Amino acid sequence: MELRAGYKNTEVGVIPDDWEVKTIKGITTDMLQGVNTAIDIPEYVESGYPMLKANNIIDGEVNFSTSDHISEKTYQGYSDRFRIKKDDFLFSNIGARLGTGSLMKTSIECSFAWNVMRIIPNQKIVKPEFLGCIMNSPALYKEIKKNESGSGMGFVPKNVLQNLTFPIPKTLEEQTSIATALSDADAFINSLEKLIIKKRNIKQGAMQKLLQPKEGWEVKKLGEIAFVNMGQSPLSAYYNSERIGIPLIQGNADLKNRKTIIRFFSTMITKRGKEGDIIMSVRAPVGEVSKATFECCLGRGVCSISYDNEYLYHYLIYFENSWAKLSTGSTFDSVNSEQVKGLEIPIPTSKQEQTSIASILSDMDAEISALETKLEKYRKVKLGMMQNLLTGKIRLI
Repeated sequence: MELRAGYKNTEVGVIPDDWEVKTIKGITTDMLQGVNTAIDIPEYVESGYPMLKANNIIDGEVNFSTSDHISEKTYQGYSDRFRIKKDDFLFSNIGARLGTGSLMKTSIECSFAWNVMRIIPNQKIVKPEFLGCIMNSPALYKEIKKNESGSGMGFVPKNVLQNLTFPIPKTLEEQTSIATALSDADAFINSLEKLIIKKRNIKQGAMQKLLQPKEGWEVKKLGEIAFVNMGQSPLSAYYNSERIGIPLIQGNADLKNRKTIIRFFSTMITKRGKEGDIIMSVRAPVGEVSKATFECCLGRGVCSISYDNEYLYHYLIYFENSWAKLSTGSTFDSVNSEQVKGLEIPIPTSKQEQTSIASILSDMDAEISALETKLEKYRKVKLGMMQNLLTGKIRLI
């Protein structure tokens, strides 16, 4: 394939002529492992100097609110290598968080533990913000996971990490432009995430207000007002993943985002759930609610509930976390047919009032769902931006 004008072939792919290929070692002044807290045990205190660990440096932010704190005596006993500075990149190079990290954007006196690598950028060559973009890029993450060592707790040796390669603009100005564009995308995504949380909290408040029993309401048992169909698993010999038969809904693994999802099919139908039914898990965790979006076979971990409007669906979501006090089972929590059908439901006597309440809550659900769809779209846009901007396929200057 003919190269575009102004581009060249390199070991990391096609990049602009005025970019170069660098290693992490080539753009940093040092990479330092944190305090081994199992050997050099710090003095932890209620309020002191933050001791950052891998779980404090996720999602591109440094989270001080969840960090442990060490005493002044412990902190002052550490050498300068264990003291984080503004513009350091904090990288999780051991354990479940391997391959993620955050740029230290503020000047706060703090230290860091053994599962964090302090990476100090050479600011004559790389902007700290651009280093953060590189370290959190999908391409580098893929290389890090490919070079992972350790049979239990995975890690990447320092010498391996130092020699990972990537393309980089030669000018700090272009690096700044790229980092700013990606930071703006992050800010928009963060604003959507906060808005979704706000809308969910508003909906929770509305549920508490709308679904609390009021004068003139009745209290009915679930089995008296709705058809409850307890699941029964078919023989495993009838399971398949080749879309033969109908979808099998067995438990909470088949319920996601308030909808049923398809993992397995069964050619043996034991109990049938209809499209539009409420599907509820009856085994650990009990009470998780979704809506059937297709006809299905009900396994023993779920039941279906049929009702003529959405009121019951919303009430069961509202009640979802309260099933724990009713569940039984020595190995894992579960509820039986009698317990499900015997659940007492406060309900308006008027179908019109039931429908009105359900309509308000459904509209809120639709608004949240639209925001979640928008969020997912912009997360994909951000990934596309990283793939194009961090390889020079799209230039900003």
